[in-house]
Amino acid sequence: MFKINFNDNFCVNYDKSLLIVVDMIKGFTDIGSLKSEFIKSICKDIKNASKKFSHIVSINDSHKKHDCEFNNFPTHCIEGSCECEMCDELKDVKFTHTLFKNSTNGFFSKNFMDVFKYYIDNNFDFVVVGCCTDICILQFCITFKTYLNFINKNLNIIVPKNLVETYDCENHVRDKVTNASLYLMSNAGIVLINSLL
Repeated sequence: MFKINFNDNFCVNYDKSLLIVVDMIKGFTDIGSLKSEFIKSICKDIKNASKKFSHIVSINDSHKKHDCEFNNFPTHCIEGSCECEMCDELKDVKFTHTLFKNSTNGFFSKNFMDVFKYYIDNNFDFVVVGCCTDICILQFCITFKTYLNFINKNLNIIVPKNLVETYDCENHVRDKVTNASLYLMSNAGIVLINSLL
């Protein structure tokens, strides 16, 4: 079993942290081929956590019908469809920015660097929540952390375990993929905490 290091003594500075909400849209929470009750279950906690932050960005799936990602995943979150709408629990959150992506990795979302340059230059930390722990969260956090290392910015990427989730099915055992993902993130220098609330 993986030994995962949680830093529950870590103190989040909410005034100097950007909350990044990944894919908390109806195509993962309520409707469509990729909806999950586990992902749905964290909506209210993310809403409560968002009240602590002045700066909040959402990064959401928005696909064209023939995107390459559909070679690996069922068709989901087609641009303009109900699946691309923010889940009801988060609709009244005041997002500073909303970015859109057509792949699993939010680092490559449209206008990412235009938005994030301000927060990087001003030495913010980054708290990442949403779904899926083993796909979009893992890929985004490791890519972003690697980029910060590349430009020699010693900024924290923080993942609260209680505010990330993934789906469960026969070939995707939720507990196992979650633990493996948290282990990989911890090894990459991402700060894991059990809870933000």
